[in-house]
Amino acid sequence: MGSPKRSVLITGCSDGGMGSELAIAFHKAGLKVYATARNPAKMAKLVSLEGIETLELDVLSEASIAACAKKVPSLDILVNNAGQANPAAVSDMSIAEAKALYDINLWAPIAVIQGFLPLLLKSTSNPLIVNHTSVTSVAPIPFQAAYNSSKAALSMVTDTLRLELQPFGIQIVQLKTGAVKTNIGENAKKFVVPDGSIYEPAREALLSARETAFTGMGIPAEQWAREVAADLLRKTPAPALWRGGSATTGRVAALLPYGMFDNMLKKMTGLDRVEQIVRKLD
Repeated sequence: MGSPKRSVLITGCSDGGMGSELAIAFHKAGLKVYATARNPAKMAKLVSLEGIETLELDVLSEASIAACAKKVPSLDILVNNAGQANPAAVSDMSIAEAKALYDINLWAPIAVIQGFLPLLLKSTSNPLIVNHTSVTSVAPIPFQAAYNSSKAALSMVTDTLRLELQPFGIQIVQLKTGAVKTNIGENAKKFVVPDGSIYEPAREALLSARETAFTGMGIPAEQWAREVAADLLRKTPAPALWRGGSATTGRVAALLPYGMFDNMLKKMTGLDRVEQIVRKLD
């Protein structure tokens, strides 16, 4: 009798996202896959694949997490992938919306870990927890402060957890993902300069710069998922995996003197034009 398949549960597997592609990549690698989403109807792409079980899981609901955990008999790998982006200038952002972003990008992964930890502690097949952070956890991308900082906070939680769970034989990895062509990339284009904003005089320049920056940006999600799955299935995966477009640049930038990439970030997001326009107004 052969060894049982390793099992993996992934959050945020709605069609068109990285979670869905990662579920497929693990499936192709021979794992038993539990793909989850708040609305199972949005996982139509995965339903037809034998070996992938789709489950309802609202990561913002402790009751939903507990109910989902009861449906999983055993678990070897947990991937906290669910997340959101909500671009806004710090001076314009809604504090309520920013807090909601933290709920899903920071507190939800912690709740999911707590809910599935009992299963992982029973695993004898190299148990692993994977948190999806981002290159933005180390790069101050303008107009994404809430997202950047929520991912930076999750990055620190992940590193802390790596030490805390070492005595129990559970490995911890964070995905420092760069640009990938998914729905979240499309959503990141939805940047608004409200009336009365200090950036209002440069509204057109900002919107044009962001549209240009995000057009065609990133590697295909399928490629990212294939590379990440291969990385995670190594006997001892690296504590941080840098994959996706510009991931290497972000990794290097994190090691260079403070502010070295400021001019590049300003040009990419249109802040260089803002400076020119504001100076003319003075």
